[in-house]
Amino acid sequence: MYRFDREPQISFTDFNQPLGLTMNPNNRWIKKTALIPWDTIENEYAKLFPSSTGMPAKPLRMALGSLLIQKQYRYSDEELCEQLRENPYYQYFIGLPGYTDEYPFVPSLLVEFRKRLSEDILNEINEMIISYAEHKSHGESDGHSDDDQNNIGSGSGDSEDESNSGTLILDATCAPQNIKYPQDIEVLNEMERFIMRTKVVKKMFQVSTLQALALGYSRAVIKTEELMCHGDIGLGTFEDVNGEMIVVDGHCYRADEKGNVTEAEPDNGIPFSSVTFFKEDKKCEFGIVNDIDKLKELLDLRIEEDFGLNSMYIVRIDGCFEKICARSESGYRAHHVTLKDALSVTQKDFFFKDINGTLVCVYYPDYMDGINAPSWHLHFVSECRKFGGHVFDLSIKNGTALFDKITSIEIRLPDEPVFDTYSLKNASKDEIKSVEQGK
Repeated sequence: MYRFDREPQISFTDFNQPLGLTMNPNNRWIKKTALIPWDTIENEYAKLFPSSTGMPAKPLRMALGSLLIQKQYRYSDEELCEQLRENPYYQYFIGLPGYTDEYPFVPSLLVEFRKRLSEDILNEINEMIISYAEHKSHGESDGHSDDDQNNIGSGSGDSEDESNSGTLILDATCAPQNIKYPQDIEVLNEMERFIMRTKVVKKMFQVSTLQALALGYSRAVIKTEELMCHGDIGLGTFEDVNGEMIVVDGHCYRADEKGNVTEAEPDNGIPFSSVTFFKEDKKCEFGIVNDIDKLKELLDLRIEEDFGLNSMYIVRIDGCFEKICARSESGYRAHHVTLKDALSVTQKDFFFKDINGTLVCVYYPDYMDGINAPSWHLHFVSECRKFGGHVFDLSIKNGTALFDKITSIEIRLPDEPVFDTYSLKNASKDEIKSVEQGK
C-alpha cells in the first residue's frame, strides 16, 4: 500500500538541523535534490502498489534516493544504512524532515527497494529527470531572454537593430567534446567486451595451464586490464602467486595472505586465471550445507541432472556462511620452484565466521585434468568486498546458486621462450590436488 497523506517534500531551509549542526546549502547532495522531480516521480511510483492492503510503503524519495547513493559509492546494504544514519546530507537527500541518529530502515528493506524499482523503472525515472532538467533549463533561458529584451533600447537612444549588430564567430574546435579518440585503447576493449557478451557460444577464457603454474611458471602472461575484456566472473592468481584472485560483477579482486581484499590494479600481471561472461542457465536454493565435500556433491548432482558432467561450469553462490576456511599467500619470486614448495613458505590459512558473501565455483571435467584442476575450485569474497581467499572448507546456512554451462574454451599460453623449458607432463597430480584442497 502506498500512502499519499505524508508531509510534502521539504526544502533545505525547512530541514531540521540540531543545535551546533550547520549544513552547507552548496553541498552537492543538496544541489542534486533540486534536480529531481520527486513529486512527479512519486505519482508514478504509486502505481506499483495497487492494493489498499498491507503496511504503508516507504516514500519514493527514500527508496530512490537510497539506491542512487548506493549505486554511486557501491556501498553494501549494511554500510549504506550506517552512512544514512551518520550523514545529514544523505538524510536530506532521501527526504527525512531533519537530522536523526537512527537508521531510516533496516538493510534487508533495500532488497525490496530493488525489486520495486527495477532496471526498467529506473530507466523511466532517469528519462523523467532528464526531461525535468531540460524543462528547467529552457525556463531559465526564456527568463534571461525576457530580461534582455526588456533592456533593449534602454541605453542612450540606440535602436534595437543597432544594439544587436555585428558578427558572431564560433570556433567549434575549442569546445570540449564528450567523445573518445580512435586511438584510445579503451574503445577497442569496450568493443571486445560487447562482442563477447553478445556471442551465442559461451566461452571460458583461460590464462596458461594449471600444469605450468604447478611447476613454477608464475610469470605474467597478460595484465588485469586485458583479462577483464574476456569475462566478468572467475578466479585465478597474480604474478609470483602473490595472492588469490576473485572476479565477480566485472571487478577483479586480490586476497592477500591475511585474507584482506582489495581491487586489483589494471597493470597487475596474471600467470593463471579462468573467466567468462556470466549468463545464467539455472538457479537453485541451498539450505544448510555442513562442509565443502557436501557442497561439491550437491553441485555435481545439479549439473548431472542436465547431463553436463563433460562440460565446464561457473557457479555463483550468494549466501550466508557459518564459516569459511580459506587461504592465500604472498609473492614468491622464483621460477622452476613448484607451486607446492612456494606455498609451503608463503601460504597462510584464515577463517571467517557468520559472514555474507559470494562463492565463485569453477568446474572442469576430469578429462581436462592438467589444463585446470578437475572437479570444483572455489574462491570467496565477502559482501563488503573486504575479505576473501581460496576456499578449502565451509559451512553454509543458506544460499542461492546460479549456474552457467560453458561449452568452449580459449587458452592464452605464454609466448616467451622460457615457457618451453617446462616439462608440463611431469606436473604431479597429487601435488596439484593437495594444493587445491589447501592441505
